[in-house]
Amino acid sequence: LVEDERIRLVSATGSTRMGREVALACAPAFTRTLLELGGNNAAIVTPSADIELAVRAITFAAVGTAGQRCTSLRRLIVHHSIADLLVARLRAAFESLPIGDPRNDGVLVGPLVGEGAFRAMEAALREAAEHDADVTGGERILDGVPSGGHYVKPAIVRMPSWSGASPPSRP
Repeated sequence: LVEDERIRLVSATGSTRMGREVALACAPAFTRTLLELGGNNAAIVTPSADIELAVRAITFAAVGTAGQRCTSLRRLIVHHSIADLLVARLRAAFESLPIGDPRNDGVLVGPLVGEGAFRAMEAALREAAEHDADVTGGERILDGVPSGGHYVKPAIVRMPSWSGASPPSRP
């Protein structure tokens, strides 16, 4: 499909490796690509938003399947005038979520897929904190959950604001 010259746009979701292969295959014909390769979906919340509806939608999109699907919400772009209110409501919502065996009634957050996912989450939260982020959640839960699983509290990372037209560069 990606090598067919009749195709002018290829949209693909998957791994970085898959995206690299698709991009290379599309390059000779200058076929355009839309590649979703890392699950960094964003939501934009404006001052006119229904905050309670936004909290419910963000919580479901970010925490469903313990945030482990490629379409999980990972970023929020929030107008400064409502940011404090929204973050406070999200923190309360995340804190209230039942975490445990997802086969049990009422449990909304199950385990991470394995130790690798847990270590990656820990590393990402640590890196964010090293860059002056305000990190809430992300702690491993051992009590009241099946042993051997990697259960964690959903995390909220609030990055520091910047002024100017462009975001800070990544280290």
